[in-house]
Amino acid sequence: MTRNPEIEKVVSRRKPPFFRRLYVQLTLLGSIALAMTIFLFAWKTVHDQSDFAFGAIQDQAQTLATNIASASGNDIVSEDYAALEQLLVQSASYREVLAIKVSDREGVVFGNVIRNQQGIPQAVYEQTTLSLPETVATQSILEDGALVVWAPIENATLGWLKLDYSLATIDAVQTSIWRNGIITAVISIFFSIAILVLLLRRPMRSINQATEFARELYKMQGKMMPVEKNAYEIEQLEHALNFAARRLYDINKALNDFKFALDAHAIVGISDKQGKLTYVNDRFCEISGYTREELLGNSYSKLSSDTHSGSLYSDLWRTIQSGRVWYGELKDKRKTGEYYWVDTTIVPFIDEAGTPYQYIGIQTDITERKHTEEINARLGRVLDDSLNEIFIFDSEDFHFLRVNRGAQENLGYSRDELRQKTVYDIKPDFDKEEFSEHVGPLLRHECEELNFETVHQRKDGTTYPVDVHLQLSRAEDPPVFVAIIMDITERKEAEQKLYVYQEHLEDMVEERTHNLKAVNRELESFCYSVSHDLRAPLRSIDGFSQALLDDYDDQLEGTAKDYLGRVRSSTQRMGELIDDLLKLSRVVRAEMTRAQVDLALLATNVDAQLRERYPEREVQFHLGEDLYVRGDERLLLAVLENLMGNAWKFTANKPAAVVEVGKQEQDGMQVFYVRDNGAGFDEAYAHKLFEPFQRLHSMQEYEGSGVGLATVQRIVHRHGGDVWAEGKIDQGATVYFTLGDYE
Repeated sequence: MTRNPEIEKVVSRRKPPFFRRLYVQLTLLGSIALAMTIFLFAWKTVHDQSDFAFGAIQDQAQTLATNIASASGNDIVSEDYAALEQLLVQSASYREVLAIKVSDREGVVFGNVIRNQQGIPQAVYEQTTLSLPETVATQSILEDGALVVWAPIENATLGWLKLDYSLATIDAVQTSIWRNGIITAVISIFFSIAILVLLLRRPMRSINQATEFARELYKMQGKMMPVEKNAYEIEQLEHALNFAARRLYDINKALNDFKFALDAHAIVGISDKQGKLTYVNDRFCEISGYTREELLGNSYSKLSSDTHSGSLYSDLWRTIQSGRVWYGELKDKRKTGEYYWVDTTIVPFIDEAGTPYQYIGIQTDITERKHTEEINARLGRVLDDSLNEIFIFDSEDFHFLRVNRGAQENLGYSRDELRQKTVYDIKPDFDKEEFSEHVGPLLRHECEELNFETVHQRKDGTTYPVDVHLQLSRAEDPPVFVAIIMDITERKEAEQKLYVYQEHLEDMVEERTHNLKAVNRELESFCYSVSHDLRAPLRSIDGFSQALLDDYDDQLEGTAKDYLGRVRSSTQRMGELIDDLLKLSRVVRAEMTRAQVDLALLATNVDAQLRERYPEREVQFHLGEDLYVRGDERLLLAVLENLMGNAWKFTANKPAAVVEVGKQEQDGMQVFYVRDNGAGFDEAYAHKLFEPFQRLHSMQEYEGSGVGLATVQRIVHRHGGDVWAEGKIDQGATVYFTLGDYE
């Protein structure tokens, strides 16, 4: 391919004004963009470093205030105000500390240390009152160029500590950070613009040559035109533009992905400089319960729960309006009235004048975490108030990390004294090596808990026995031991008394058994004597009454015969009562022999006996399945005889009598029953059924002594069970019973 001198001449011509302007504009635009980028990056970096330094100073001041408050608690409790004053003077020796004040719960100051003009801490004795914070928590605010830290003493139960902390150090640090940042930014801008100018020269030359080539091509009016160098540069420019387009697409996609991920997790809202919401994401609407239309145009105060103090919101606005980022936790209220907690970060957007023109709030729902913290705080207070000793100590040197009030009171040490001690300091039977070997199974994961008895030594040297429950908590790193200690002095004394008592127990049991047997023999003799002595006159009365009827039947009037019949009936009933009372007595005194008993077999035998006794009766008998129990067969037979006998008796007036024996499950227990469709009873008097001689029907209606159900109740109770009845008048009755040990 031959060279075309005309084309080369065209390309080498002087650049037209358009390209000079374009070159200048691109250079200025690139320079401004680079300068703004570098400036914003430098400003953000310096701002973050400044905030970090301020945060470090703030954390340092809060830590110092918390430590002083914790240390002063013991002096306040012991009312050692001289020691308290010495503690405050020593604490004020830090050069950043300007003043320390200690007040009671009402805000009345009783400890006040201030630096004088020479910078020496001095105690001030004047009656002043402080305006206390509304929330019980360590907090800090800026006042008159100083950092004021409030720290509660023992959760504000003893009072408050106010610490004035100088910001002179942080001011100097921030000034140095800003100065170095500005110098670095200026140097970076200068070198970046120089590099930009050099980088723009080659693409501008390629654009110029491509334009000139196109102009000459147009002049050729469709004729072929040889191309050498210029075509290659145009091709390179095309590749560069394609790469830039692809890069722009990737950046846009990454930004969209980042926005999607942020919206999926975070609650995002953008507000203007007046605090009115201009954008909320779906997560914001979901967590608040409001629609997007209800939120836009309103401020965050629409979600206020009226929980936080006005000073918190004042500090928030003061922070973001000054161009700084605000971090904190807020309690908001949903549209439904429910409360929720959010971890909040508010970032201001700054214009060229350094004034915020909008704010973006990024929040995370921490409601569950706050509930957990509240539960843990309550649990901590409960454990701290426990009368048992509770220790938390490390798993390496066994130093106490935390102790509760019970440990202090039982051992006689203060909390600070115990924190300086180890486990084996209060256990005279252990040293460090022995204790390490003792807790080895916990450290080696061989068990989850150790339970053992040992002794603790008080501050005065006395000892007392304790029961120890020891666990290793791996929730901390490194793991810590948690020990719950119970003073078992009373139990040990009781065990000693019990041991002494047990030495004589066998003699006492033998003596009591001997006495009980003697009483039983006397009772049996008494029952026999009563039965014999009562039966003899009853037989005489019955016999002579029968003799009068037989010998003088023709001489007696009808009324006399009726009287003699009543006498005989009463004596016979008295004999039956004596028999029933003797049966009831034997039930109470008889020895029990437990074995497996088939109630179905016993019920079948009782039914056969009743049918022989009352052959004229037609009674339907229903029997359940699997009626096996453990008990005394002889006594359980007496139960069924009484219950089934009553069922036959009270169905005598029913033409289609039905008696049923079965079982059912109630509250996980097997309940046996005897049911009939007879006369029934009024449930208002059900409590009288199982009392001796209590009857719900007259003798003229149904005969009986009224002792049968009392006998049933005593047998069931001896088996460890219970008995009760249900029924309605003329609709039948059901007697239920359980047995304590059944299969």
